[in-house]
Amino acid sequence: MSDTVIISLISIGLGIVAAVWTLIMWNSKQSPRHLARGVGIILVIVGALVTGLTDLLLQGVRGVIDWVRHKPMDTATWVGIAVGVLGLIVYLIGGFIKAPTREEVIQRQATRAAKDRQRLAGQAAKSRQQQAKNAPAKPQQPPPLPAASQQAGPAGSTPASADDEVANILKKHGIE
Repeated sequence: MSDTVIISLISIGLGIVAAVWTLIMWNSKQSPRHLARGVGIILVIVGALVTGLTDLLLQGVRGVIDWVRHKPMDTATWVGIAVGVLGLIVYLIGGFIKAPTREEVIQRQATRAAKDRQRLAGQAAKSRQQQAKNAPAKPQQPPPLPAASQQAGPAGSTPASADDEVANILKKHGIE
């Protein structure tokens, strides 16, 4: 058979398969989504036939066949083929997994945010415990502050040290 006949038969066959799939999906779901997809697939097949891309595809298939004929099938090649087939199977299985609804996504995000808050609170508590363990028995006197930092802070308070000033800012923002 010539290349033109092979390409024409493959294109007609793929077009028929796409048309049958479109009719089956249209009858089962009555959704214009499936109708548009089916028509799109058929148009891609016709476009590939007209532009000559199907000839390029046929040459690619022949190249793969020649590669298989001349490639020694050692263990590494079979492992590569097995991994490729496994990847294809996992991809196809992924197509059957139901996509989450909008409500499920919102619920999952809320659950994840709550777990993150709990984890961060636990880390903060551990950090405070570590600081309490590592703190010296007698607090050391901080070095004298420059005159500018001893000025009155917000709400007329006068912090005694830089640590008090930071503590006041943290309390003001609700951080203990």
